[in-house]
Parts: sequence; C-alpha cells; structure tokens
Amino acid sequence: MAAQGDGRMRVEVETLFHELADLSPEGRTQYFVEHNVDEDTRREVEALLAFDSGASSFLLRDVSIAASRALGDIILQQMIGKTISHYRIEEKLGEGGMGTVYRARDLNLNRSVAVKFISSELGDAEHRRRFQLEAESASSLNHPNILAVYEAGSVDGQQYLVTEFIDGFTLREWVRRQKPSVRQIVDVCAGIADGLACAHQSGILHRDIKPENILVSKQGYAKLVDFGLAKLLETEAETGPADTVARRTRAGEFLGTTAYMSPEQASGRTTDARSDVFSFGVVLYEILAGQRPFTGDSNVQILHAIINDCPPPLSKLRPETPYDLRVIVEKATEKDPSDRYQSMREMVVDLKRLQRIRPADQALPLREKTASRPWRLYAVAAVVLSIAFFATIWYLDRAERTRSSRDSQTSNSLSWKPLFPRTESSWFSNPTTRESLMPRSARSEAVHS
Repeated sequence: MAAQGDGRMRVEVETLFHELADLSPEGRTQYFVEHNVDEDTRREVEALLAFDSGASSFLLRDVSIAASRALGDIILQQMIGKTISHYRIEEKLGEGGMGTVYRARDLNLNRSVAVKFISSELGDAEHRRRFQLEAESASSLNHPNILAVYEAGSVDGQQYLVTEFIDGFTLREWVRRQKPSVRQIVDVCAGIADGLACAHQSGILHRDIKPENILVSKQGYAKLVDFGLAKLLETEAETGPADTVARRTRAGEFLGTTAYMSPEQASGRTTDARSDVFSFGVVLYEILAGQRPFTGDSNVQILHAIINDCPPPLSKLRPETPYDLRVIVEKATEKDPSDRYQSMREMVVDLKRLQRIRPADQALPLREKTASRPWRLYAVAAVVLSIAFFATIWYLDRAERTRSSRDSQTSNSLSWKPLFPRTESSWFSNPTTRESLMPRSARSEAVHS
C-alpha cells in the first residue's frame, strides 16, 4: 500500500509540475491555494520548478558562457611551460565544471603540486572575494585525509589554487580498477569520514561530496578535495533552491551533484552537517552496491526519488556485505535528518569500531556477523567432541591391554614368592597358613608334586 501511495504521489507531483511550469510565481501560488494542495506536495513541486527554472536560465546564458569559456581555454592552453609564482606548469591532468587542473613543479621545494585554474565565469569581484575566503578556510584544515591547500592567487584574470599533488585515482576509478575488498573500502571511507568530521568541527561544510571529489593514491590513502568550492556555489543558495541550481548549472554539474543531494538540499530546505552525512552515505552505498541508490531518467525524477523513495536494500544487492556496515549506510541515508547520525563524528566511531573487528591485514568477512557466529560454535563443538571421543577410545584400549597383561602373568606363574623372607619362626612357616594364602593353581600343583 505504501508503494502504491508513493507511486500516486509521484504521478501527482509530475502532473502538477507540467501544469505549473508556464505559470508565473503568483499564478502558481494561487493554484496551490485554490486546489488545496498539501504542504509536502507543494514543497516538492516548488523545488522541481526551481530546478527547472535554473536549467532554463542556464540555457539562456549558454552562448555568453561558451564564449567566455572559449577565451579562458585559449589562455589556459598557453599555461603549459609557464611559471606562475614559483610553480612551473608541466602537464594538464584534467578538467571539469569548476576548472582545469595541471601538474606543476614547486621550484622552491622541488616537489610536484596540483594547480587548479577556476572557470572564468566564476571570476566576478564577488566570487573572487568569496573564493579567497573559502581558500583560506580550506587551507586552515590540517588533516591527513583532506587535500592540503598551499596557495591561492590569480594570473591574467584567471584565479588559481595550488594544492598537494595526489598520484592516484578518483574514488570511482579506484573501485573500478582495484576492485577493493570490503575491508579496504571501510579503511578508505573511515579516513574520509574523519576528515569531514574535522572540517565540521571547524565550521566548514563540504556540500558537494561525491566519488569525483575523493582521491585515492596508488598507496591506498584517500583525500577529500574541493573544499570551499562547493560552498562557494551554494553560499547564497540558502534562501531557496532556484539560485542553488542555477549556480550548479553554470558549473556544469547537473547529475554529478543532484544524485548525491540530501533530501533537504533537494527540497530547498536549510542544510547542516547532517546533509554531508547523507551525501557521504550515498557514496558509501554506491561503491558497495555498484549503483546509485537514487536514479531516474531526468533530474526531476532523481530529485523526487531522493525526497520520497527508499533505495534498494544492500542486503539484496550485495548480501555478503557485513551486517554492521549495512546498518551504518542505512542510518546515514535516512530521509529525516533527525534519524541520521547527528554528526559525522558519530559515523566515524561506528566505522572505526568496524575496522577493529579483524586485524588490519585481513579483509572483513563477506557475510553477516550474526549469521556466522553459530557456524563457529558448531565447529568448536565438533572439535571438542572428536578429541573426547578419541581420548575415550585410547583410554579404554589401554585399560584393556593392562588388564589382559595382568591376567596373563597371573595364570602363567609357576611359583609364588612370599612378600617376606621365609624363616622357621615366621607365622608363614605354618603349612596350613601358607597353603591358605597360596593361589588355587599353586596349591593344586603342590598337591600333585
């Protein structure tokens, strides 16, 4: 019945979305009042309309942004071989919605670093100020699982950020290439969660947690990246979802961001550290299950799924996942923030407790802990019973051999030696006494001799 109810609500939301898409904000408000639309449905429809509005705004600006990016690309292509501050640009590593990343050589310390040039459309004065503030916040974080920020500046109108260089892969690539054990996944995620907890304690929210923003080195240690950049995009978005989506659209991160949104982000509500908890839980779910928990053919459907649908249980998609790990993921991805971990530190405690279940050089057992315990008890009981059985057989056999040996010695004896020396004065010298104490066989032989 619940599934049918959710299906009806989805149809209703999509129907309202299409009916109200062309109306003005005032017309939409009037429609909600006249048709007595309940608060939950109204909030979801408004969030989807805001998302659609942001996408439309992006398309209208498409030509000017494309021109701006083309000019920025020309400048960035000329960066290779140049020296920025004391960093010599050596190689292009990749690019995304936020900008282009290069590997460079720190000429002062003779080390490799990463230099990210921010997209040119984010280069107005307000964004420059905010970027500088966020770069300072990120550089203030000192944690082994957070990418270290060395410097921020600008050259030829292009803002850049200098960070430590990680020779490795994104989390998504790492899972695909390395096919890690459950234990390795727990180790990596425990480190990232600890880094997030450190950031939260410093008052910094990431707000854009996804596999592409987690790097794993070839040595197996993980780093959380792009602190501040996601916050930059959403600093002004807390008044509603429309601006959030518009800025995310300009960064070219429709699906990448939408799929990992928390329900409160998707519905335009106020967010806090528990939103990062949800997004991180979605990432953990994905790398364990091999698929995202919330999917759809469009961003509207994905947002609806995040707000209303329950993901397929890990116990069905990957039943060998340890029970305690499934519980952690389920708790982190609760729809209601009050039902989740109330802080990332709480989640860290559970992940580290799970790490201690087995020695560090062993993978976690790919079965439910509670299910495996009876089998261990049965095995121990079988060994104990086997030992007892063979010990009993050995004892009985030895006793039988001893008894047979004793009877044989008694029956074959031809004489019986007294315990004490024979003397005339001894009570044993009495024939009657001696004869009564002798074995019957000996007395018989004495009579016939």
